[in-house]
Amino acid sequence: MVPLPSQGYFYPYDSIDELYTEKQPPEFGRLNSLWRLDLPSWRFYHAKLTEDIPQGWTDPEFDDSSWDLMDVPSVWQMQGYGYPSELRYEKNALLSQKTSRLQQRLADEAGKDNTNDFGLYRVWVNLPAQFVHRFVYLVTDGIVGHYILSVNGHHAASSRSTFATTKILLSEHLHEGPNLITIAVRRFDIRMQNGKPRKDVHAQGAFGFSGLFRLPYLVAESNVEVSSLRLSSTFLNDALAKDVVPKTAMINSLYRSDSDDQSTERQREILPDAELRRDAELKVEVELFNHLPYDMQVTVYCRLMEARDEYDLYNLPEHRLTQRKELTDIIPKDGVKLIGTEFYAKLVLPWTDQTPNLYDLIVEVRDNKDQVICVKKQRFGFRNLSYQEGIFHINDVAVPIHGVKYYEFDPENGISVPLERFRQDILMMKSANINTVYVVHHPTDSRFFDLCDEYGMYVILQSAASILPQTVYSLYNHPCIIMWSMTGRRFDEGTYLDVKSRINGFDPYRPLYCEIDKTGRVADIPPFPNKAGMLFGEWCDLCVNRRYLKSKLKEDKVLFESILARPRREEDEMDLKYIHQGDLVEYSEQVGVAIAQGIVDANRNPHPIFYEVKKQCEFIKIFSSVENPAHLNVNNVMQFAGTPPIELKWQLLLGGIRLTGGSGVVPSIPPMGSKAMQFPFNVGDFLTSAWKNQYSKAVDVYNQAVCKELLLDISMTLAADTSYARAGYEVAFYQQVLVDEVCDPSKEDEWTKSGADDSEIQIIDASALSDGLIIDEEKPVVTIKTSPAFIFAQTKHVRYGFSRQEGGLCSVMIDDQEYFDGLLEPSFYRAAANIDRADKSYVLSQTVFSHETDWRTIQGDIRFTGSFYEMDGEDFHLICKYESSGMKGPIKVHYRVKPDGTIYSTIHFQPRFDLVRFGFRVPIDPRAHIGWYGRGNGESYIDRKESQRIGWFTSLDSALYHEYARPSENGGHTDTKYLLLQHDDIKGLRINKENMDPFSFSCLPYMPEDLDDYSHQELVSSDNRTHLYIDFYMKGVERSPDVLARRGLPKNAVYEETIEFAPKY
Repeated sequence: MVPLPSQGYFYPYDSIDELYTEKQPPEFGRLNSLWRLDLPSWRFYHAKLTEDIPQGWTDPEFDDSSWDLMDVPSVWQMQGYGYPSELRYEKNALLSQKTSRLQQRLADEAGKDNTNDFGLYRVWVNLPAQFVHRFVYLVTDGIVGHYILSVNGHHAASSRSTFATTKILLSEHLHEGPNLITIAVRRFDIRMQNGKPRKDVHAQGAFGFSGLFRLPYLVAESNVEVSSLRLSSTFLNDALAKDVVPKTAMINSLYRSDSDDQSTERQREILPDAELRRDAELKVEVELFNHLPYDMQVTVYCRLMEARDEYDLYNLPEHRLTQRKELTDIIPKDGVKLIGTEFYAKLVLPWTDQTPNLYDLIVEVRDNKDQVICVKKQRFGFRNLSYQEGIFHINDVAVPIHGVKYYEFDPENGISVPLERFRQDILMMKSANINTVYVVHHPTDSRFFDLCDEYGMYVILQSAASILPQTVYSLYNHPCIIMWSMTGRRFDEGTYLDVKSRINGFDPYRPLYCEIDKTGRVADIPPFPNKAGMLFGEWCDLCVNRRYLKSKLKEDKVLFESILARPRREEDEMDLKYIHQGDLVEYSEQVGVAIAQGIVDANRNPHPIFYEVKKQCEFIKIFSSVENPAHLNVNNVMQFAGTPPIELKWQLLLGGIRLTGGSGVVPSIPPMGSKAMQFPFNVGDFLTSAWKNQYSKAVDVYNQAVCKELLLDISMTLAADTSYARAGYEVAFYQQVLVDEVCDPSKEDEWTKSGADDSEIQIIDASALSDGLIIDEEKPVVTIKTSPAFIFAQTKHVRYGFSRQEGGLCSVMIDDQEYFDGLLEPSFYRAAANIDRADKSYVLSQTVFSHETDWRTIQGDIRFTGSFYEMDGEDFHLICKYESSGMKGPIKVHYRVKPDGTIYSTIHFQPRFDLVRFGFRVPIDPRAHIGWYGRGNGESYIDRKESQRIGWFTSLDSALYHEYARPSENGGHTDTKYLLLQHDDIKGLRINKENMDPFSFSCLPYMPEDLDDYSHQELVSSDNRTHLYIDFYMKGVERSPDVLARRGLPKNAVYEETIEFAPKY
């Protein structure tokens, strides 16, 4: 028997009454059916090799009492029988070097010899006579690995991996009473190549997992089976609707005649959101399969219900329907027939991502004697779509795509993902204003699409070309799916065009996306990013919970034993948090291996990029007036829904310190609408000292502020709980610098001074000048002390120490308190970001043949060659020189100490290679805490900073280091104008550039070398010092279409920058 495509969870019922027996139906409206039987628990045996498969194991007489019990859905690798073979998004994500390909191929082949294993499943099912006398199918939408199905010892079917819903007819092998079902799943798949089956193929997107990873069940269909239902809708204009839709929208109850349904009051009650409702046409196509050996005349009746979380069983929300023609026909014996018509409904609620309104179509099949044969129910939404001039239109409105790539994955269950994990993913995406999920490689669990329908999320669904038609057949009715996508191991235009033609014949409405289209003739839409929108990257890390997996190990006492090409590592025995791709390859210690790192980690904790995506996708946008910055327009950019109740909080910040502010609730703003707001301040007031008259704390705030920048800060939070976030969740924020430097409120403005007219010359009495002259007899000076090892430059409150042997500033002592814990050095090397490890040029630079281009090697080879110092007037000068193979000429660092205690540190150099970073690095006293004015409190880089607001932040309430599954570059803070190191709240060491120009910094417990050397956070060793990095330039950490942005600062140019250090009281 060949597995047939099927629609998921499409259960048969005996009557419509069965569907509405509960006020609160199960989620997704999936009511229990008498004719459905789940198979959640099986006996399991793991055969490492073909010869290990027990003889006669499919026979009913076989004794399986010693076998383990295994709950499904699950994959056996996460139940103690191995581990995944790969944890990467794409097969071609590995390095493109020939040696790397060779090593990986050897590892794969060696692994196959020892992992060509089988999972053997057995389950006994007791079937009553009425069940067996119907037509019984095994239904599944998830078996990964080539499998063979047997029933009561008889072969029933075999197939390659199944990812879309399929059904296999078992009736000829079943009998009343106990029945044995067995499934042998081979770890590797089989696929056809050049007309021949090719074995030992990893199923794409399965990551080496195997087993019954979605729940299988039995379903007993009626003699005439509704095998599928295909629904498509469109909205009617007023002229057409007038002639075809019913006169009234709703029927009061299933149990009353239509003549009772004329209550105007009821119409008002049951038709909320009247402004959203539209008249619609629903095209219905019903596929009927007659199992009987004679023709059957049937009539199909349809009823339309609004889907509700709770029903009034005596007042069901049923819509009236009119139809173009009756659905009646003769179904040939042992045959299939497709019949269809158009129905018309009045004032239905459209489905969109912002208004996910759903309906149930109830299909009742009756014979020519008006006896009910079967009843089925299909949930769907009224939604149309089109793709015009490169832009998607949903319900005739242009909608931008804000999407992520989604791989079905859970750290404890592999690709067998629990429902609540799916729900968590969708709600997190909604909270980040993501509206589209690109499901990659193969269809995910049907329940995922149900959740997308329920919460409102568009889906682009990818599948292998060979099974895409089956996927379309199975999932056609989900309104969330707006586009199909085709992929494969190689691009074959002829085959792909043939598949596209088949899909268009079945579904002419949805466009086709094909990333690997080489000609542009297969895909209807160009690769993202495009005019339709963009994809922000992969959603979650692919990392397995190592502790969970170790607790499940049965056959292998030690992890990774069976990967023959992989040497044992010391950390294999350690108690680490994750297994990632770096653990599964032989060469990860020699070459940096990129892991599958997403927007959130494997446990769905947000990475910093999450907040950047959220900021870019905000559904509220605020714009200020050019003439008056206090006049703002708050815009709702959602196309279909008004904004939820929003609490707006605003404040004026001077150097990060609150000057004034207020709050209030913003009423709902209609779709694509705006609301004007006038805030109670005048920017012009801050250009003179007069602003002190309006703000009682003006002078105090001004004196406390380290930066005199005036900033308007607006935060918009939910005023009430929503489906995706709790009240208080920030949905948008807005900041605008109003004044770069406000006027000192303690100074009297020239125009307010009393005295002579502007045209008069003021004459000052000489005696008065003499009497008033104050001479500072304790004018600060710089004193120098030297020793064989150090040079000290001392002013009144601060002493700077310089190392003669190593060169550079090594000590900053303010009032006997040391702030440095080592040497201030030139800094050119940063730890690899995860994307660097997937970059060929980065990896090549790490090899022995290209070390001269590797900035880690260059950083380590910098040699201090000498220094000289002198007094120039009142200032102390010291110049240090360094040699480096990565530079043209010396690196020079010039220190200038002023009598007021300020030291200026200037770096000057000319690089031979493109820069990834330049600035200074220095260990600081780990007991010190830091504060800064700039972006916070999360990390920010030049290409990832808009989600971090400007203000005053401290290390006491901000995390300076983010843990990734594999340690990598992190913790940067760009656009910093002022940095303060403190031991107490009174004094400290300030760091800034001249004129408060921005720079970047990071302050970490590790050095870049530590982060690069270890593949797990637990392995990174700290030297118990805090390392401060002051950067004038730092290469971005995200993928960028800009080649120069990816390369970094260009080589051969001369670079010079200065940073200031000074005591702060």
